[in-house]
Amino acid sequence: MKQGSILVALALLLAAAQPANAAHKLLVTDLLDTGQAELKTGYQFSFLRPTIKNVGSYSKADDTQVSSLGFGLGHGLQLDLSLRQVFKERSLTPDGVERRSGMGDLSAGLQYRYPLPEQAPLAVVAGFAVAFDSAPRDGAGERSTVFSPSLSASYRLGSGTIPYFDYHARLRTKGEADSHEVVLGVEKELNHVLTLDGKLSAEFATSADLRTPAEDYAAELGAYLQLRKNLYLLPSGAFLQQSRRSIGEFRQQSVAGFRGGLALYYYFD
Repeated sequence: MKQGSILVALALLLAAAQPANAAHKLLVTDLLDTGQAELKTGYQFSFLRPTIKNVGSYSKADDTQVSSLGFGLGHGLQLDLSLRQVFKERSLTPDGVERRSGMGDLSAGLQYRYPLPEQAPLAVVAGFAVAFDSAPRDGAGERSTVFSPSLSASYRLGSGTIPYFDYHARLRTKGEADSHEVVLGVEKELNHVLTLDGKLSAEFATSADLRTPAEDYAAELGAYLQLRKNLYLLPSGAFLQQSRRSIGEFRQQSVAGFRGGLALYYYFD
């Protein structure tokens, strides 16, 4: 099983871990410089059990792998590429509960760091990405092109404490619902091996076609655990809360759930 292979590989890496002084660009406002690159690949699992009025409940257990590449272009610019592989995903549609799997859409984007003095505690980054309608028809794509403007800011307080703000929009074509996500978080470096990352997020989806507006909330705690120089393990866990929503004749009640993730990150300096 693909998920099992990933976990076995991570266990072997942990067994051989030899932490050393290293660097990363995991904070939302840390962009790559010229000639630098980063690779991240991870697995994410979420579980909810929504109830549809007059129909009953169903298990929504989703398994996803996301891989991304980043390249520093210089002059404050970074190029990002990402691709999603869905092992299993269930969602409510106007025709009922739909299950799908397969490749997702390819996404490409640029981020730009606003020029501030090098030692300034404030950092501001703006970005724009496009997820192309590239997945196979029987895959797990959005079935529309998605445009994603973003804005991030962070402020270094000292002692390894960095609060940050992150905003992402997902503007879909073909009459699909748009969404807007706001994240407030704090990154805390405990030592050169371990950094904690706690955040609260709220995502608001607009109405579209047969869908009513809806909100998704999450409280998440993650960590950056150094395995070797420039190599990190990124575990995370989150509590989820979804508002009630309607799609066509189906009325889904509000529901709570959880999400867990495990990823590997490597920084090429």
